[in-house]
Parts: sequence; C-alpha cells; structure tokens
Amino acid sequence: MMMPTPTPRASSAQAMSATHSRSAGKRRCSTPYAACLALAAATPALAQIATFQALGDLPGGTYYSYALGVSADGSTVVGVSNSANGPEAFKWTALGIEGLGSVPGGSVPSAAYETNADGSVIVGCSRLNGATVACRWDDAAAAPLPSLAGWSAYSLAYCISSNASFIGGFSSTNPTGGDRTLATLWSDDAALALPDIANADDYGMASDVSDDGTLVGSVRDQSGQDQACAWSGGQLTLLPRLAGSGGFPAAAAQALAISGDGRVIAGNSPSSHGAAEACLWINGIAQGLGDLPGLPFASHAWALDRDGTIIVGDGNSNGGDAPQRTASVWDAEHGMRDLRQVLIDSGADVAGWTLHLASGVSADGTTVCGVGTNPQGNLEAFVAHVPCFRSPSVLAQPVPQSPCAGRDASFQIEVAGGESVAFQWRKAGANLVDGCTISGATTAQLTLHAVAASDAAQYDCVISNACGSVITAPAVLRVSTLVGDLDCDCQVGLTDLTLLLSNFGTTCN
Repeated sequence: MMMPTPTPRASSAQAMSATHSRSAGKRRCSTPYAACLALAAATPALAQIATFQALGDLPGGTYYSYALGVSADGSTVVGVSNSANGPEAFKWTALGIEGLGSVPGGSVPSAAYETNADGSVIVGCSRLNGATVACRWDDAAAAPLPSLAGWSAYSLAYCISSNASFIGGFSSTNPTGGDRTLATLWSDDAALALPDIANADDYGMASDVSDDGTLVGSVRDQSGQDQACAWSGGQLTLLPRLAGSGGFPAAAAQALAISGDGRVIAGNSPSSHGAAEACLWINGIAQGLGDLPGLPFASHAWALDRDGTIIVGDGNSNGGDAPQRTASVWDAEHGMRDLRQVLIDSGADVAGWTLHLASGVSADGTTVCGVGTNPQGNLEAFVAHVPCFRSPSVLAQPVPQSPCAGRDASFQIEVAGGESVAFQWRKAGANLVDGCTISGATTAQLTLHAVAASDAAQYDCVISNACGSVITAPAVLRVSTLVGDLDCDCQVGLTDLTLLLSNFGTTCN
C-alpha cells in the first residue's frame, strides 16, 4: 500500500494535497536589615521578537519537507521529507534536519508524526514486509510496534503522550486498508483495539492522546458518518457536532488533538456554514472557532497547547483571485488569525513565504511548526517561535487564607500565556518585594512567613507578558490572634473546645 499523504493527526482520507501551606516559625530576619531592604526581585524582561526558521530538506531527493509535530518543549520537530531513498521520516533540532530511515529489515517510505515531551521518542510508520507498519524511534533506532492479536499488515502510529507511556493510531486487517480499521492504543509493549460503534462499520482512528491515556479521534456510525470521539478507560464517548450541522450529514467530524491535562479537545465538525469548521470540545460542549476571511468557508484545528488555550491549524483566506489554505492560530482573545501576519506583527521575517498549515504547537503555546511554500516555490517545513500569542489568563485564582499568628501562609495561582510571564504580587494594591518575611513576590506562589495581625489584607497578583496583563481576583488573608482559636478560623467555638479536650493531659515529647 502507498504511504498516506502526511496529514497532522488525521486520516489519509482527509490528507492535504501537497494551599495553603502552614509551618510553625518565629517572625525573624536572619539577613542583615539593610540587605533585607535591598531584596527586590527584578521583573524579567519580556522578549517581543518572533523568529521563523525554514527546516530545509533531506539531501538527494526532490526538494520537499513537511512538519507534522513538535515536542512539548519546542526543541524537536518531526515530519517527512524526500531523501535519496524516497519519502523518509525526519527529526529537526537546533543541529539541523536528520533522516530517521526505516525499521530494521524495512524500507522507506517512512514518516514521523509525533514526539514525546523532549523529542527522545518519536512515532510514525515505515514499510516492512510489503506493508506499512506503526513504529517508534528511540535514540534514532527504529522498531515496529506490536500488532493486534491475530492481526497483521497495515498500522500507523499518529500520536504519543508527553510522558511516552501511551501511543495511539490505527490498525487494519489487510495491506490495502480494507473495511476493518480499528483505533489502536499501544501501551506496556502491547496493542489494544479500542471500541467502535456497535452494528456499524469497524472503523476507528486515534489521532492524539493525553498524559493520562485518554485518546481522541473518530469512529464511523451506522449511517456511514465519521463522528468525533474520545476513549477513556477503554470506554467510547461520542462528541457532539456543532449546531447547524444537521444539513450536512455526510461531512466528517474529527477530534484531532487533546490538551495534556485532557480538559480540552480540538478538531473539526460540519457546521451551519456547510463545511468543516475548527472547533473545541470543553466539558462535552462543542464551540466553533470560525474561519479566516475568505470564501469558501473552511477551517481545521490540528493541535493545541498544554492548556488548550492556543489552537493552531488552517483556514481559507483570500489569496489573490482565489481562496487559499492558510496557516492559522486561534485564542479566545483574538479569535482565528493568519499565522503569517501574526509573525510579521511580532517581528519575524517571513518574506517570500506562504504558510499553508500549522500542524503542531509546543506545550507553552510559543513554538509552532507547519508547512508552507518557500520563496523558491517548494513545499518546506518551518518552525516559528512567538513569545506570546495573547495576554496571560488565570487558570486557578488565589484562595483566601486564615492562618494563626506566627504561621506561614501561601497564595498560589496557575496561569497560561507563553514564556516570559511576569508576576507581581500586591497587598492592598501595593507591590510586594521579597525580604525577611516575604518570598515569591514575583513568582506564581507568594509565601508570607510567620504572619502577624498587620499582614491581614487583600492580596492579588498582576500577571504580564509582551501581549498584555491581567490581575487575579483578590484573596483575603485573615490572621487569627484570638487566644484559644486552635483551628485558626478567627473565632473561638466548639471545634476549638473539641481540639482542646482531645489533647487534654498530653505532654510534649
């Protein structure tokens, strides 16, 4: 069977043509007083210049390279390129592009679809014994993945979790693909067929996997429609289509990516526009992401960052007299945007390039890979780095605290917003600095040591990056100085009495 045209986490049928913490302690300062006053953490400089890197191609063949995925840390891009031997899997790092070859005893074509967090394990496919088989590369050495029990022939690995514990893809009953194609999970050196829809065609495909082994992809229903779905704990869950898609029953819906924490799923669904529309599923609810300006309407979401807040893919845009497929990036603040224009606005040099598709994005949402037409007219893989695509957002707000006097108290937040995010904690609107009783004033966690009544106030944090800033909700610190307030809730009550009686008569060890 011919190798499928490389398509990011998708079937070849849709291929693109080319706590508060407490600790006992005394309120003291072990650092000289003058030095304490001088302790003020500097806000990190916010880098604002984006970069764009063409990846080149493997030597010996017709000029062509296609990036299919990027590692979570942004250091490694994988894909396929023409070499002297034919279409061959590659990985790219700061050292350049490197061909990965095929499995032992096999041959090209081969393709690398995805990699784990640091680029040390890569998955894809290679030819072996006349068939295309799923494989993995560890330290550049390739090995075929196990077949489903009683199965042989065609398989392909599309995705791998960041921790390299789970690999997803599909297996088929014969080298030509056949009618029986099952989504497959590889874990613990074994292959497991994932369930599909009962009394329907045996057809399923896993496109991405989260760190806990939740997979997303598509299955075919009784009417022959491809439906977006997820598998968790071996159970199949169908994902709803976008509102208004009922008039287009034959169009496919696919889940193509899942955030590392499993909370957000991205893909595409038919919509009221009469074509595929990039969409998100959050808590089982589908949200359309729109398209770039231009007709006809069409967009796809191929990958997302760790938090599911940056989505990359493609959309149709105006290209001269006709629409063209254009690499896109989406976030809630800006909607869907032309990636090339975002790079230009961020200072990157993309002169002479047309960017067709963004196929992968790093965990922090700052490194994007894809494919475009270079100034010489050849399809070529690229990687771009943007310090931020949007203003930071708060994923977890600080929680109010009520410690007893003399104990420590901490406020912690979780944010999304790319690299070079700066934090500034405030007390009643005034900036805090690290010193004798304060640590973490410019980090995601503020700790107040050996709190006193004077520390009671509202605390918040200003979070900034090159694209903007946001302020968290205020969190109140209440410090109990009441005699007998054993549970530190700023009142003396039955709980305190219970604590006293339960410890009455005990002595220190």
